[in-house]
Amino acid sequence: ETNDTITYLRALRGLMNIYVLDKEYDKAFETIKVLDRELNTISSSHLPEKLLAYREMGELHYKFRNYPEAETFFRKIAHDPNAICYSLLRPAYNTLGLIHRYHYNDLETSDEYFRKILAAPNHENSSEEHCLAWEAIAKGNLGGNLHKQGKYDEAIPLLEFARKTMAGINDYTYASGMVTLLADIYLEKKNPAQCKYYIDMGVDYIQRSYPSQRWERLYPVMAKYYTIMGNTILAAAYQDSALIYQKKAYEEYDALKLVYAEQQASRLEQQAKEEELQVERVQTAYYKHVAFYVGIILLIITGLLLYAINLYRRKRAVYRTLVKKSQEWAADHKVSVKSEERILVIAEPNEVELALMERIQKLMDEEKMYTNVHFTLNSMVEQLGVNRTYISTTLNKCTGKTFTQYINEYRIREAIDIMSDKGNQYLTIDNIAYNSGFSDRKTFHRIFKRVTGLTPAEFRNNLSGTSAAISE
Repeated sequence: ETNDTITYLRALRGLMNIYVLDKEYDKAFETIKVLDRELNTISSSHLPEKLLAYREMGELHYKFRNYPEAETFFRKIAHDPNAICYSLLRPAYNTLGLIHRYHYNDLETSDEYFRKILAAPNHENSSEEHCLAWEAIAKGNLGGNLHKQGKYDEAIPLLEFARKTMAGINDYTYASGMVTLLADIYLEKKNPAQCKYYIDMGVDYIQRSYPSQRWERLYPVMAKYYTIMGNTILAAAYQDSALIYQKKAYEEYDALKLVYAEQQASRLEQQAKEEELQVERVQTAYYKHVAFYVGIILLIITGLLLYAINLYRRKRAVYRTLVKKSQEWAADHKVSVKSEERILVIAEPNEVELALMERIQKLMDEEKMYTNVHFTLNSMVEQLGVNRTYISTTLNKCTGKTFTQYINEYRIREAIDIMSDKGNQYLTIDNIAYNSGFSDRKTFHRIFKRVTGLTPAEFRNNLSGTSAAISE
C-alpha cells in the first residue's frame, strides 16, 4: 500500500520460508510464483537478499525433483555479477552440474559446470578451508562423472583428493560418497583387496557422519563384493539392506509429494466451495443473464472443439509425413561419402581414408555392432585395428560427423525399422531403445526427437495402420 518494494519483497520471502518450515508446500509454491515475478523488477544491488531467495526457491524445486524449474533459478544466480559477493556462485554451478548429470544425463555439460567451480574467483572473506572444500566438491563430482563413463583410472585421483580433503575437515558424509565410488571402481578393476579397504573406510565414515546416511549407496557395493568373494549369506544380507534403504528413500519422497498433492486438493476444494456459494448468490438475481452467457460459452466451446479437431487432423497429417520421411531416410542404411553431400568436412579424404570408411560401413551394415549398448570408439578400434584418432578423422572427413553422431544415426535407423515392423507393435519404448543400441530411455528419446522431429511415441502413434495410441 505504501509502495515500499524492498520490505514487500522481504515479507514475501519470509512467508515462503515459513510455509516451507510448516510443510505447507502448496502455499510455498504459490508464493514462489509471486516472488519470482516481483524479483524481476529489482536488481540484486538494490536487494542483496534477491540471490538468496533464488537459491531457496531453486532448492525447494530441486527437493521436489522439479529439475527444469530448479535450473531456471540457479541459472539466474550464475548469471548475476553479484553472486560471488554472497558466496552463491559455486553452489549454483554445483547444483546445475548435478541437474545435468541426473536429469538430462548430459555429462559433458555437467563437467563444464563443475570446472567452473574450480575456475571461480575466491571472495576476499572466504576462508582457506572453505575454498579447499569447494575444490574437493568439484573434483569429486568430476570424478563421479568419470566413474559413470567407466574412465576409472582418470576418476581415482580426483575421488581420492576429494575423500582426503573432506575427511580432513570432518565432512564424512561427502567423503563417504567418494569412498563408495572408489570401492566400486576397484571392484570393477578386479581388485577385491583394495575394494575391501575402501568398504571398511566407508563404514567408518558413515558411522562418523551425523545423521548416519549414504548406506543405500555403500550396501550395493558390499553385496557385489561378497558375491565375488563367494559369501552368499553376507551378499544377500547387504542386498536386502540396500533395498530397505532404497525403499525408505522412495517412501520419503512419495510422502513428500503426497503432502503437496493433498494440500493442492484441499485448496482446490476450498476454492470450489467458495465458487459454488458465489454462483448460488449470482443465480438468484441474474439467472437469465447466466443462461445467456452459458449459451454463448457453449457456442464458443463448440467452435473451439471444431477448431481443435481440425488442428488435430492437420497435426496428425504433418506427423505422418514426418514418419514417412523418417522411414525413407532409415531405408538408406548406407552413409554416403560423396563429396557434394558432405557438409562439415575439414579436407577431402584420401584413398586410404576412403578404404577405411568402407570397412567401417561394412562393420555397421553387416555386423550391426552399433546395436550393442556397450559399443564405443574403443570397440571400433579393437575391431579394425586402427587408432581412434585416425578413425575419428576419417569419419569427419567422409561423413562430416563425429563418431557419436555417426553411431547414433545408425541406431535411430534401427529404431525406425523396428517400430515400422507391425510384428514389434507390442515392444515397449525401453525395449526398442535397448535393441537399437541405446543404454537409456532419455538419451534415445532426445536423439530420436532431434533426428526425426518426433518423439518415439509420436512416431509409433502415427504409423500407417496403427490401431491404438501407444504411451511413452
